[in-house]
Amino acid sequence: MTFQKGQSPWNKGKKGSIPWNKGKKYTIDDKESKYATRRGRISWNKGKSPSAETRKKISESLKGNKLSNETKKKISKANKGNRASNETKLKLRKSKLGKKNPMYGKPAHNKGKSPSAETRRKLSESLKKIVKYYSKQERLEQSKRAKDWIAIHGHNRTGTTASLETKKKMSIARKGKKHSAEWSKKISESNLGKIISKETRKKISTARAKQKFPYKDTKIEVLTQSILEENDISFVKHKNFKLSDSNHQADIVIEPDKVIEVNGDYWHFNPKKYDGESNQKKRGKDIKAKDVWKYDKYVIDGMKEQGYKVFVVWESELKDELEKTTKKILKFVKAKFKLS
Repeated sequence: MTFQKGQSPWNKGKKGSIPWNKGKKYTIDDKESKYATRRGRISWNKGKSPSAETRKKISESLKGNKLSNETKKKISKANKGNRASNETKLKLRKSKLGKKNPMYGKPAHNKGKSPSAETRRKLSESLKKIVKYYSKQERLEQSKRAKDWIAIHGHNRTGTTASLETKKKMSIARKGKKHSAEWSKKISESNLGKIISKETRKKISTARAKQKFPYKDTKIEVLTQSILEENDISFVKHKNFKLSDSNHQADIVIEPDKVIEVNGDYWHFNPKKYDGESNQKKRGKDIKAKDVWKYDKYVIDGMKEQGYKVFVVWESELKDELEKTTKKILKFVKAKFKLS
């Protein structure tokens, strides 16, 4: 269309006129009719990647833009129920492997940083809400999805071993932390009625044999150790003995053939203070003195069978007759036994 000089435009003076589509909602049918004409056509930019300069411009233009809560809700609602197929997940994973990953070769932003107490508290609270919010069925479904993800991505850690450095860090992080009574009760209840197979028991036994128990020596053990140290007697703490049906870690071992067991009057039922029918609660179970004595005898006999002489020191002997008990210990250590 050409305009003659001095000719007035058609919309002159029509300021504020109402657009033809004002107040009309864009329905699904409208969308369908709009895109129906485009079906089968190849997009002009298909297969083309924007240049580094273009990407930079797009990035800068989006910087500082924040989605409103309303928009976030709409996006969340639109995506609800949409799940990528395993095939799509695999493709996405492959597209970001190695050097294709934007984080390749870059250190994590939080590497070496520990979350503050406030951050940990917030995380803990949010996780509690999630656990409370989801039903048991939903949690089972989430667990299944996680297993499916592992099957696709191969990120299952079963059989992997943490490095010594990692183990040390984990140990330091856990030091001094105690589980609440509520947590312990839940764990105990969840394990009720579970039957452990012989194979699993064997694995647990083997693993425990490599650990040191207790993590902290008792006062009477420390006292006995100090008696030996003052007299320049070398010893080993918590040496593991493989017995017929279990493992036992002796309190003090003086190589090549002597063991000192330092027993607490309460935990081992000192015969001078308790009779065979005396009982106490250990880990929620009633334990009788005669059963403890039977097990202690089994342990001592097992060590003797391996060529060791065993001397038992009681808590009350160290507390009430320290000088006399010290002489007994030294006499036992310095005595020469004929191995049968």
